[in-house]
Amino acid sequence: ADLVQSPPPSEYSQQLRVFQADGSSTLIAQSRGLDPASPIFRFVSERPALNNEGQLAFVGLAKDSTGAEFTTIWLWDGVELKRVAQSGQEEIREVERLPPDLSDSGLVVFRAIDTAGLRAVWVSDGQSLKRVVGEHELVPSGLGAARVDEAQAIAPVFAGVPRINARGDVSLVASLTPPDDDQEEWGTGVYVAQASFPPPPADAGTDGGTEPPDAGPMPDAGPVDPPDAGGEEPAPVDPT
Repeated sequence: ADLVQSPPPSEYSQQLRVFQADGSSTLIAQSRGLDPASPIFRFVSERPALNNEGQLAFVGLAKDSTGAEFTTIWLWDGVELKRVAQSGQEEIREVERLPPDLSDSGLVVFRAIDTAGLRAVWVSDGQSLKRVVGEHELVPSGLGAARVDEAQAIAPVFAGVPRINARGDVSLVASLTPPDDDQEEWGTGVYVAQASFPPPPADAGTDGGTEPPDAGPMPDAGPVDPPDAGGEEPAPVDPT
C-alpha cells in the first residue's frame, strides 16, 4: 500500500492566547492565515514563556516572498509584537528551535548559532541584542580555567535551555574541556551570568528601597567573566 501524505498548507490558521481561570482568553498573536498583516507564518511547537506582567515570548517562523522560512523569536510586551531575534539577522545565523525564557522586565534569553557557526546564549529586549557566553569561550571552573566545548564538534555545548530571573541574571549549563584540549571532557558546569544594575536613585530611602532599581530596557547579562578578568565571578558547580 502506498503512504499518501497531504502537502503542508500554504497558510496556517493558528492563534496564541492566554486563558484565565474563568475560561476567558486574550488573543496575543495569530498566523497570517488568519491575519494577512501578521508577520508570523506559523508557530513552532515549543512552549511560550509568560511572565508576571502578562508578556509573552515565543518561537515561530517568518516567511519571505521567495518562500524562505526564518526561525524567529517574538515578544509581546503588552502593547505590540516585537521581533527579538531572527535567523540571518545581526550576529545570528540560526535561532535554535528551543523554548525561550522571559523576565518580568521583558528580557528574553534564548540559544542561537552565531555567524561563525558557534552556539551561544543571548539576551534581547527586542531592541538590543547581547551575547552572554558562547562556544570555545573561557569560563572559571573547579579545575581552573575551562573552555565551553565538546569532544565531538557536532555535539551541542549547552544542555537544555537557559533561564532568566526577575533581576536579569541568566543561568545556563555548559559542557567543559581544558582550554587547550577539546578531546578531554571535564564534564558539565552550571553558571549564573549576573546582570549589572545602576545604583539606586538618591530618593530610594535609607534602606535603598524594597524594589530593585530600574535597570532600563537592557541590563548587561553577561558575558560570563573569564578567569582573572576582575570583578566578581559567578560560582560554578564543579564539573563531574
